[in-house]
Amino acid sequence: MLCTFGSQCLVDESTNRAYCRCGETCSEVFAPVCGNDGVTYSSECQLRLSSCTQQRRILVLRQGPCDLQDPCEDIECQFGSFCKPSIDGQTARCVCPEDCPYQGNDQSVVCGTDGKNYPNVCELKKTSCRQMRKIEVKFDGVCDPCDGVECPTSQVCQLDDRRNPICRCNSICSPDFRPMCGSDGRTYTNECTLRVEACKSRKNIRIIYTGECSSGANPCDSLQCGPYQNCDIDLLGIATCQCDVACEKAVRLVCGSDEQTYLNECEMKKQGCLLKKSIKLAYRGECGNSFSVRLNT
Repeated sequence: MLCTFGSQCLVDESTNRAYCRCGETCSEVFAPVCGNDGVTYSSECQLRLSSCTQQRRILVLRQGPCDLQDPCEDIECQFGSFCKPSIDGQTARCVCPEDCPYQGNDQSVVCGTDGKNYPNVCELKKTSCRQMRKIEVKFDGVCDPCDGVECPTSQVCQLDDRRNPICRCNSICSPDFRPMCGSDGRTYTNECTLRVEACKSRKNIRIIYTGECSSGANPCDSLQCGPYQNCDIDLLGIATCQCDVACEKAVRLVCGSDEQTYLNECEMKKQGCLLKKSIKLAYRGECGNSFSVRLNT
């Protein structure tokens, strides 16, 4: 026999038949509770006993009589706190969350409007509550994704549309006119604009001297360099072809026309420059099934 709602299975000694009985004995302690059936019970024990005798599910809706007003009804909690009724259900107060579940995932990190990183939203709300000031989620992820990112010379760390850190050429220079003559034979407004051009073109453009380049013909104009070579002018004004290709260490495998796999297209061009031959892009990805990656250092 299956007995439900807290009843116990007993055996009638005279008939030897099983039957269910609500055997819970309640004390006379008065600690009223409101059941979800809208009835006030003198204690939780009396509620359970009534549930058993009526053979229906009756749960504690709240502590105190049913006609007692919800103590949280007129309380407005702020800064991430929540209303917690007292044990007797007579009063209530705002309390801060004590514990936060362990997320174990860096993706749960959030950036607060106070400029600080928090392990998760719960920790942010807990801090906001304890400090009694408004702290909201500004971004998902850390506040400064560029923190700790080291970029090559003349590049700065910036964020893309998804707030991922990427190194880009600095494009902001002052308008101050302090002309510099670059090793490519061009005059630049100042050292900053020279560095920006070197970064964008991925050429090793050096400062030959301070001031505008000489008004004579650019020595690079009469020099024809090979594939991927750059014209470079030394301090004596002599132009030569150099393989000063600066490549980032990004893995974007490409297959060259020489059937070799390169780390990226820039590395392929650099190899062509060093070998003084034209190596063209065959297709993106490694060549065939091999993994022969050329990386010039």
